[in-house]
Amino acid sequence: MPEGYVLPKTYENVHLQALRFSSRRQLALYLNLEGTIVDSVGILNDFHGLAELIGFEYLEIRNFANQKSPTEELLEKWTETEDLRPTVGALWQHLVTLERVDILTDVWTFLSKNLLYYYKLMQKLQVNEIR
Repeated sequence: MPEGYVLPKTYENVHLQALRFSSRRQLALYLNLEGTIVDSVGILNDFHGLAELIGFEYLEIRNFANQKSPTEELLEKWTETEDLRPTVGALWQHLVTLERVDILTDVWTFLSKNLLYYYKLMQKLQVNEIR
């Protein structure tokens, strides 16, 4: 777990497409559960609150709630919507805002493996493009 719950700069701008199924499933295990209101922002700290912070509208959030895994559906839609800044850095910041230190701590193992793999893959692709 990064010190002070700060995401390493290397990963801030990594697109959410880097998150594999295992990481998305782990996030959903936490965020699909009913949350509590975060006093500092006045929103729930579950998938509802994450969707609000991202910028989804009320009806979209209600539709996420009707899915088998609202969080996985939310992450999928967010990944496809470039104007909503679908990056790991944005996700991380939203989880900090939602005071979900439990997620940042417990899911970090999955996230870090995904991000390291993705980062190395991108570096390899860049090297091959130069050749």
